[in-house]
Amino acid sequence: YGGGWAHVGNTPLKLFKHFTHEGGIRAPLIVHLPAGFTARNAWCETPVHIVDLVATMEDAAEATHPATYDGHPVLPLEGISLRPLLNQQPVAERPLFVEHESNRMIRKGKWKLVTEAFTAFDNEFTAHQKLLYDMDADPGETTNLVPQNPAKVDELIDEWNAWCTRVGLPAARRIPPLP
Repeated sequence: YGGGWAHVGNTPLKLFKHFTHEGGIRAPLIVHLPAGFTARNAWCETPVHIVDLVATMEDAAEATHPATYDGHPVLPLEGISLRPLLNQQPVAERPLFVEHESNRMIRKGKWKLVTEAFTAFDNEFTAHQKLLYDMDADPGETTNLVPQNPAKVDELIDEWNAWCTRVGLPAARRIPPLP
């Protein structure tokens, strides 16, 4: 199949799995829990993350996240319960983070900062270049807004680096500041 066809097969999203553009991170989620929520045949555009699934399952099962297992500490949950969304209620806005093989992304509100660990074959972007998108206005990620929004880029870089440190990623995965 190859990367070129994977990209085409993911149209209209940019790139494909492995990368942190929408083609790499966006996936549908279908949920079924008999008598468990009010939303039926509903469509939700709220960005969520796979880390939210455990919190949602624990909430639906009315279970408590364990602090230890077999005498070993259990990491705290990164995600939140999506039950409010399943009952057509909003969830608190929070930044979402993705890191995969040095491809990085932070999404906060309408803003998404991306760096990929490679140079695009058409030179659209270079390895580790900072790319900022307004996902409300540009869900296809066509216009890099870094030059017009350096303060937003700095804010997102700071949040990324704080998250990176908190979850124990190697220092090399931090995003350097704008020049």
